Amino acid sequence: MSSRKQLILIRHAKSDWADSSLKDFDRPLNVRGMKDAPFMADWLKEAVGSVDAFYSSPAKRAQQTAKIFIEALVPPTSYTVDKLYDADIEDVINVITSIPPTIRRAVLVAHNPGLTQAAEYLTATTLHNIPTSGVVVLDLIVDEWSDAGRGTATVSVIGKPKEIME
Repeated sequence: MSSRKQLILIRHAKSDWADSSLKDFDRPLNVRGMKDAPFMADWLKEAVGSVDAFYSSPAKRAQQTAKIFIEALVPPTSYTVDKLYDADIEDVINVITSIPPTIRRAVLVAHNPGLTQAAEYLTATTLHNIPTSGVVVLDLIVDEWSDAGRGTATVSVIGKPKEIME
């Protein structure tokens, strides 16, 4: 029997809105984001151990978040996926279903609302909102990523910075 898949969805850490001349794509992490992301990366390492691959939006705040998590989890491969920026649910699901079958545990670093909507679609439940630096670990009841669809996942664990840091 093939091993099942595990998907870790991470919403980018809190971004800085101070410079109104910056395009949305170019906004960096703010002070809170730089504090929350390493904390959540360490929490995730304790929760899951290692991962096989990282897929991240090309937006600056997502790239900075991914780098922090990558340093904690040390995955063998990481990819920037253009369609994860400003992604809707369909884009996120398309990225997930195109993950190579050799990958058992994959991480996506992206944005709302597409990230939360994809989690809700895969689990057929209401999660309301993945907060900034939030992590949702899903156990997929499929042998191939291409089979991921509505209701094919269960929530293993949810990490929200405000709840965990208390």
